[in-house]
Amino acid sequence: MLPRKLTLIAASLLTFILVDDLQASDRVAIKAHATDDYTVDRARDESKQVQTYFIAEGKYYPGNTDRPSMKDVSFMDIAQDLAANLERQNFFSETNQEKGDLLILVHYGVTDYAPDYMEERAIDSIDDFGYGDVVNDDPLLVSAVREEFQAQVFDMQTTNEANTRALGLKAQLLGMDELFSAKATDQEINELRDMLQEERFFIVLNAFDLPLFREGEKKLLWSTRYSIRAGGKPFVQAIAELNVVAGNYFGKNMKGLNLKRASDKSNVDLGDVEVIESVTN
Repeated sequence: MLPRKLTLIAASLLTFILVDDLQASDRVAIKAHATDDYTVDRARDESKQVQTYFIAEGKYYPGNTDRPSMKDVSFMDIAQDLAANLERQNFFSETNQEKGDLLILVHYGVTDYAPDYMEERAIDSIDDFGYGDVVNDDPLLVSAVREEFQAQVFDMQTTNEANTRALGLKAQLLGMDELFSAKATDQEINELRDMLQEERFFIVLNAFDLPLFREGEKKLLWSTRYSIRAGGKPFVQAIAELNVVAGNYFGKNMKGLNLKRASDKSNVDLGDVEVIESVTN
């Protein structure tokens, strides 16, 4: 038996690992892109550093899992929360219908969970395919079982290939294209695949040049794709955490996928800040 002190240390270490894993899975994944012309012009021209926008609802993705908390959040709720975080990057809502610099199109929702063939059918071993049912050497029975097995294998390959294609589309939607990059490490690939296979709440902002849009030209100036693990939290909390974390990236051009843990400060209702202790060196 382990000494009591050592047992307590081991238990503490396990708790730390579990908490750390939970926090790691709760990170917001952000992919921010902006055209070079847009970022350079906005940095050099003071008149473009403060911009106004109109916001519009894009596509809503409800997912394939029933989530009552999503029904309690309207697009107006999301738009209002977005507005507060857009202001942090000097984007302000426009009221004059004849003015405005940007049209921000907002897509949002949750990604689907897609189990593979064996998980979907609770297959744990080759016996679950039917070979275990062969109890004699009857040629007809053996042939029938073999054909059924081959049919199931073909069905499995078809299902898994479809899931792989769906994974690619999901990677594009969430900005996790690095999954298919030749430069990605094994650790990055495994981490991205795990995130893509789980259900994730997400928002995609596409900001178009509004004057050109009114003339019929769709010129995308910047886009921000960001998501968070959907399990274990209501949609309204996820939206607040998503926007406050991704708000640091709106209108910016950031290299690669950025992962930032959503902390308690990601909640909307923070209340008044109270200093309870001062520490001096």
